[in-house]
Amino acid sequence: MDGGPPTPPTRPPVWIGPLLIVTAVICATPALAESPPLPASELSDPRLPFAIGDRIEARVGDVWIPAQVRSFQQVRTARGFEIGYGVSLANGKKAILSAKQLRKPGGT
Repeated sequence: MDGGPPTPPTRPPVWIGPLLIVTAVICATPALAESPPLPASELSDPRLPFAIGDRIEARVGDVWIPAQVRSFQQVRTARGFEIGYGVSLANGKKAILSAKQLRKPGGT
């Protein structure tokens, strides 16, 4: 015998794969000013007020900032489930906001 049990193969933790995918998606998403408008997608739902690719204004604090809808998803809030819109803001930041925090350009 050669001195002990064999060392099992090392495997990364189960959570590392999704983390790498999410990190790649977040890091690969260009800022609003650098990206062309997104085309309407099969993921857009005509029953929702905003579609993927829509140029909108997002309320951040007391100001409205130009933004673009990048995604939408169901999010759990204190009031139950709502639709959260993933947006890219003109200042280069990203956020998930409710429809109440978004409007069409020009204040409508």
